Amino acid sequence: MRVVTAGIGLRAGNVLSLFKKTMPDIEFVGYYDPQPTFLHMIGEDVERFNSVETMLDQCAPDLFFVGSPNSFHLEHIKCGLAAG
Repeated sequence: MRVVTAGIGLRAGNVLSLFKKTMPDIEFVGYYDPQPTFLHMIGEDVERFNSVETMLDQCAPDLFFVGSPNSFHLEHIKCGLAAG
């Protein structure tokens, strides 16, 4: 399963690291976060993107995890829906 995330703070990092532990076939293929303070929780080698739209377009993920601050959730969810 190919996964991308908008936001990789403590909350998102914790949830995504649990995904990683319980689903061995998961692959983190991209993230968007201007300050990725907990990137180590999913892997330092995950590709960084400058926008959610570009990330969704280039990665074609199976799952888009929205872990950004709450005030950005609607914007990021709309991007995910627009990307299919």
